[in-house]
Amino acid sequence: MTTTLTFRLKAEQRRKLRKKAAFFGKSESEFLREMLDRELEERPMSEAIGHLKGTLSFKSVKLEGWRQAIRERNWRS
Repeated sequence: MTTTLTFRLKAEQRRKLRKKAAFFGKSESEFLREMLDRELEERPMSEAIGHLKGTLSFKSVKLEGWRQAIRERNWRS
C-alpha cells in the first residue's frame, strides 16, 4: 500500500533534487523514496559509522588540557 505525502521545498532544494535524481536516472519520487529508506533504516551505530573507524588523528592536538577540563567538569567523578 502506498500513501501520498506533500511538503514544500525551497526552489534551490528542488533544483538540486531534480539534478541529482536525473544524474542517477531516477524520478524525483523514486530518488526520495530510496533516500528515505536509507535514512530511516535502523542499524547499529557501529554499522552506520563503521566506515569512519580509524580516520581521526589526534597526533598534532595536545589532549592534556582537554583531559583536565573533562575531569574537572565530569559530574560522575
